[in-house]
Amino acid sequence: NAAKVVKLWEAQGKQVDVCLHEWHMQLLESEIEIPTSWDDPALTEPEAKVRRYVPFDYQVEDTADILHGFLDLGLARIQYELPCRLGKTPVAWWVAEGLGAERIVFVANWQELLSQQHREWSSQWQGVEMKHYVLASKNDVIRGMAIERLGTPEDVLKVLQSDEPFMLWACPPSFGLIADACALGDAKPLDYGVMDEFHNMTGLRTSRNTLP
Repeated sequence: NAAKVVKLWEAQGKQVDVCLHEWHMQLLESEIEIPTSWDDPALTEPEAKVRRYVPFDYQVEDTADILHGFLDLGLARIQYELPCRLGKTPVAWWVAEGLGAERIVFVANWQELLSQQHREWSSQWQGVEMKHYVLASKNDVIRGMAIERLGTPEDVLKVLQSDEPFMLWACPPSFGLIADACALGDAKPLDYGVMDEFHNMTGLRTSRNTLP
């Protein structure tokens, strides 16, 4: 990843040593502190006040390109690849804001990542106010997400049929609840979906773990 970062900066005609320093400084200044335990209040207070991220030039360009793909080219899905720690998640929420999305699903391949993304997304979001839900069966242990749990297809269907803005958070296999809910009745379409670490989910073998 370090080599990719260096190549990225060099492609922009910048001094690598200076820009890497600037990059690290921005991360240090803007990131939420890593909690020392799962009982840390930071894990259950998504509305904590943090400074709004300021996008780098490449993030501005990437956000505009993705919005162009969705809005002008009519693409249904876009795969966005970037080395770790270069800010894919901020681009995801800037795209959602640009789309005016009000019905969103976010899928991550492991629960700790889902919790981290929920904290960042909740603190940085500047779109329409929405309610957050986590998809989890009664046997799933959900740490660090003090939001309402949806544990049955019937619960999920009620949200999908409502007019309220919402965001669904899920990990495999629980996001199969969305497909199960759609099989029960007519559900209004989602506006936007994000699959984080998608390359780690393509090996899932059961049809239950695919979004409708």
